Amino acid sequence: MKKTVPIVLFILMQFTPYLSKAQNVQFQDNQIYGLNPQLYNGRYYAFFLPPDTKRTPFLMDSTFLKGSVTINNTRYNNLSLNYDIYNQQLILRYKTRAGNTQLIVVSNAWLQSFTLGNKHFERIDISDTSQQIFQVLGEGKNRILYFWRKNLSLSNSYGAKNFVFSKPVRKSFVQFGTTLRKYRNNKHFIRLFTPDIQTTIAKYLHRNRINVKKAKDMTITQLIRYCNTITVQ
Repeated sequence: MKKTVPIVLFILMQFTPYLSKAQNVQFQDNQIYGLNPQLYNGRYYAFFLPPDTKRTPFLMDSTFLKGSVTINNTRYNNLSLNYDIYNQQLILRYKTRAGNTQLIVVSNAWLQSFTLGNKHFERIDISDTSQQIFQVLGEGKNRILYFWRKNLSLSNSYGAKNFVFSKPVRKSFVQFGTTLRKYRNNKHFIRLFTPDIQTTIAKYLHRNRINVKKAKDMTITQLIRYCNTITVQ
């Protein structure tokens, strides 16, 4: 515990000149003229880091993918998007009238959902006053939710003074109506469901050799769809 304070102070000293630049810069009228103000009403994405920082804060590294955004019940397609899971911000890349590339943070004020490649995300209530962005798998009465984040720390290489982002860290939930229940492995997943269908789910996992910690999105989507079809005899 004695080492914690010096490390924290070192991080703050290193990042202060960079983070101070990440201010909310509002758009000028001539920059958004002709663009839909409901979509292009965020602030500049200005998360500056030291040049020797390893990895990126994004879920998909620095690659921007085609996707869509739903804001105030209106869907906007064919957008260039990326998801900063360290800051929990959806980033939109576009070109200005002058042909310059800009990055803006999509405002959370009316953001409901978005797609990133073949992944679907939604802003979901986790309390009466708080929301979080989750990747959503499946549809119907029960769904799978993934909450993604990254950590930032000093490199563990001997003598290194640079920072490194972790690989994406995932927390997994089953959404039962408005209730979210966390799971970590097959055993925890099975126990989230009512006792009368637990054996059926266990057999499905075993038969299809599914490990919920490592399975691909499509496999988990098929799993939750199956769970939603189980009827008690």
